[in-house]
Amino acid sequence: MKEENANTEVKFCLPLEKVGLSDIPKVGGKTASLGEMIQHLVPLGVKVPGGFAIASSAYDAVLNQCCLRERLKLLLDDVDGKNSS
Repeated sequence: MKEENANTEVKFCLPLEKVGLSDIPKVGGKTASLGEMIQHLVPLGVKVPGGFAIASSAYDAVLNQCCLRERLKLLLDDVDGKNSS
């Protein structure tokens, strides 16, 4: 699944074999490390499970739908006591 914006294309789902340490902001450290392991250890015969990563941009896209970001912020403000009477 991907979202297209003007001239850029944002990929929400990335194959692990294409993910590396430079992708930590997009997929997190553990997922990026798994991608590195696949790239460097599989050619040496080490079995590393394959898979895919869901990019943080997918989470942002979901929050931007139906005003979810604003609704979540209101809920979290209540938890933090900012909106309590």
